[in-house]
Amino acid sequence: MGVGSGLMQEALTLGKDFLIVGSVHARRVCRKFGFWEHDPLPYYWIDPSGMGTLNPSIWILRLVRKVTHLLKLKYKIHITNRTTSALNRLLAPLTRRIFYPLLSHKLSTYLQENHYRRVNQIRQELPEGIERPSAELHRGPEAINWMLSYPWVVQTGSSPTEEMDYYFSDTRPRHEFIAYELFDAHREYCGFVVFQVSQKESATVLKTLDYAITDPNQYRQILAMAVDLGRKNDAITIEIPLEVARSLQQGILGNIILQRKIRLYQCHPSSEESPLARAWGDITLHLFDGDMAFS
Repeated sequence: MGVGSGLMQEALTLGKDFLIVGSVHARRVCRKFGFWEHDPLPYYWIDPSGMGTLNPSIWILRLVRKVTHLLKLKYKIHITNRTTSALNRLLAPLTRRIFYPLLSHKLSTYLQENHYRRVNQIRQELPEGIERPSAELHRGPEAINWMLSYPWVVQTGSSPTEEMDYYFSDTRPRHEFIAYELFDAHREYCGFVVFQVSQKESATVLKTLDYAITDPNQYRQILAMAVDLGRKNDAITIEIPLEVARSLQQGILGNIILQRKIRLYQCHPSSEESPLARAWGDITLHLFDGDMAFS
């Protein structure tokens, strides 16, 4: 038995509900122990370089892969390789200078017409009018504020365990949660959104985490805010939920910069009558469910 299987076998003796969002290897272990799988959750990456679509070496490799498939040849073509990665590194800084301004111009109206302000903590009471699904994973203001106050990942040079030989590190050159309160045209509080800016080595990525809004039109505001933050921080990817991506899905620009992703959830209820077991068929999952408070 492998280490992963041994750990899982021991964990299941605790008699708790388990919900897992893991790697390919973790999913294999979960399937081995009979975990249930939920329908994949679609979400999107904004690639402000557009190189996932425009990289010419990727076009060629995809064409070669189609030809080998038609000819029933057994050659395995890897789309991501040294050539495609080298072209990305060479061209992406240039194409980001084109697509970031185009995106910002397209979305500028949503920033100008809406009001928001950065805060250290979100309000404990949600504004009236926010609709919640019948079943979802609870992550209320108290948990979000704890995350904002006590980030598990700290700046490089700030952790006593940084020099120890661990596979995972609790330090990054930059890791910051950025929370905003949202206001309507009458300057009434109408929701919040939390972003994460994280730098690994020289690459910066931005994630859209928790949010709550009273008006579906605010999805466009969240999109505009994410792009504005991404541009200011020169993020190489911006992660957004499906509902935020919808306004970009139509048109040439969206076809170039949007990359569809899926997230898989697996669960192992402690019993057939546990809360997770009863809700599993009706539960509504959100993109931020896959991010623990320290991720």
